[in-house]
Amino acid sequence: MTSHITAPLDQDLALANAAERLEDEFDGVFDHETIERMLHDSYDEIAPHAAVTRFLPVMAEHACRQHLHALSWGAEASK
Repeated sequence: MTSHITAPLDQDLALANAAERLEDEFDGVFDHETIERMLHDSYDEIAPHAAVTRFLPVMAEHACRQHLHALSWGAEASK
């Protein structure tokens, strides 16, 4: 099992809100668990290198959205 970086409480709330937005956007394409995992993986990838941590959830949401779009486009292209 992958261990994730523990986000401060306000960032946990921001990540939960980001997950809801992404779930709405990718409804029927990706399930809840996939979106949560990818969002937290994006956060974990960005957090150790961030000089400013205030916008980490926003940056993680953006990175996750890009990955989800790429995966959904790849799935469409292979049909």
